[in-house]
Amino acid sequence: MRKMFRLLVVCVVLGLAFMTACNKSSQNAEQKTSLESNELGSTEAEKKASKFIQVKIYKNSKIAEKHQKASDLMFNIMAAEIAGHRQDMKGSIAYYLKAIKISNDDKLAERATRISLYAKDSKGALIASKRWAELSPKNAEPHRFIAILHLRKGEKEKSLIELKQYYKMLSGSQKDRFARIINIYSQETNRKLAFDVVKTFIKEHGDNAIALYAFSRFAMQMRNPKDALSSINKAIGLMRKNKESLSGANKVRAKAIWHRAQLLRAQILMASGQKKRAINEMHKILKSNPKSRGIRISYARLLSEAKQYNQARLQFEVLLKQKPSDTDILYALAILSLESKKLQAATKYLKKMINSGRRQNEGYYYLGLIAEERRRYDAAISWLAKVRQGDRQIDAHLRIASIMSKKGDVEAARRFLYQLKPRTKRLEVRLYLAEADILNRANRLQDAMDVINNALNVNPKHFDLLYARAMMAEKLNRIDMVERDLKAILKKSPKNSQALNALGYTLADRTKRYEEALSYIKRALEISPNQAAIVDSMGWVLYRMGKYKESVVYLRRALKLDNNAEIAAHLGEVLWVMGNKKQARIAWSQGKKINKKNKTLQSTLKRFKQ
Repeated sequence: MRKMFRLLVVCVVLGLAFMTACNKSSQNAEQKTSLESNELGSTEAEKKASKFIQVKIYKNSKIAEKHQKASDLMFNIMAAEIAGHRQDMKGSIAYYLKAIKISNDDKLAERATRISLYAKDSKGALIASKRWAELSPKNAEPHRFIAILHLRKGEKEKSLIELKQYYKMLSGSQKDRFARIINIYSQETNRKLAFDVVKTFIKEHGDNAIALYAFSRFAMQMRNPKDALSSINKAIGLMRKNKESLSGANKVRAKAIWHRAQLLRAQILMASGQKKRAINEMHKILKSNPKSRGIRISYARLLSEAKQYNQARLQFEVLLKQKPSDTDILYALAILSLESKKLQAATKYLKKMINSGRRQNEGYYYLGLIAEERRRYDAAISWLAKVRQGDRQIDAHLRIASIMSKKGDVEAARRFLYQLKPRTKRLEVRLYLAEADILNRANRLQDAMDVINNALNVNPKHFDLLYARAMMAEKLNRIDMVERDLKAILKKSPKNSQALNALGYTLADRTKRYEEALSYIKRALEISPNQAAIVDSMGWVLYRMGKYKESVVYLRRALKLDNNAEIAAHLGEVLWVMGNKKQARIAWSQGKKINKKNKTLQSTLKRFKQ
């Protein structure tokens, strides 16, 4: 921006020097004109600009008209720049819009477009981008801006027309062109309209496998797995038809795209909850391409996502054997071993990773967690203290404070937190939450509540703090406060599934307002249909309403989604009340294996004398 500004100033100065020379040679000059804006009041920028630009012109002459136009242009550019530097964006944009009406410079129109967008002036940006398109008829970029600006105005058809023009004018491969369109529209906040525009556009390319593949990825980004699956199935069908007719380099490229499409299909199936089918399809792909490292990595990751940790570990071990120095694979194996509670194996992989000289801070961090899990608290603190940079540094400090409290010195843990200097509001909130958590675990509930209240005084209406206070209030039997704080979150964020679920579950568990609880949980489930905690809440509210059979269906599904002791406790209770005591004991036994110290499980077993 500075370079552009300097260039403009130089141009203005040279222009002024030229016109001053011309004016001095005119002995018959009759009029001295000070240029001012007719549409705006006399702004500070205008006053400053007018001091620079005062020229003598010939009355009723072509030269006068030409000079008038040039001086008007320079005045508006200068006034726009001065206003911009004074942070008067409204004034700057107004002058730029006047300048581009006079000028035939497409770069100036582009600048006016970008400044208008920066200032979030959609109306000005649309005017400027249309002028840019007019001045640069072979340039695709203005049409990109026009398409998105019409979308933001809710004008689907106009956005679609400009999108088609943009695609037509874009250079590059089909893959790159479709990818650019997907990237542009996926960033828009009006996701539904953006999706509709792109879907309509892709329909015109329904016989193009690359277009369908790109749209499938877009649909996944927009959380629409149904359309994503339909599109990728069509793409794979078209690829299968065309596969045999290709040869040479085209055949190699087609094979690569074919594999990517199959991988995407497996990922979509996974996201749709069809885990078994997704894994089977990935296994077939790997079987036909056993030497492909990329496919094996994708398969291993899919197995990890499906929580089939042992199978995933086997695949990563094959990959490590192929390339023992691959620290990313060592890291993956360490995390999988941790998930499977194989702490010795995890330690081995992490130490190898540290010795390689790469990802050392992550290695130190997880070795600290392993030592903490083994209750070797001093060793844990020693490992965590080595994390001196990177994303894990703050996490390591918070873990040190937590471990200090586990050693019994809550006040030392708090002092450790106080000496950490938060550089951002986000970190400040995390420190408050960490202190409250330490106090909560020490059963100092009111002290924890005081910390959260102090945090909210400094950071009013912060969602994480409101949610934390609601959870604390529930333990203090302040259901009124739980309801107030969660509703405050939902007022600002009505699709916050975590808050909807917490409110619904609390009302179901602690009151008899079951219908109201059900309405909140239903909303949460619509937003996050595969989140175990929400599925569990649905099962629990149905149980409280006396709908036992429906409740069991949801609770079994929740336990399948997440092997969680609290869910096992809920399932066991419902089965017991239904008279199926054998199955209830099996569920509770499963809960004990997961976490026998879970408070909900312990209280449930106590109530039913088990």
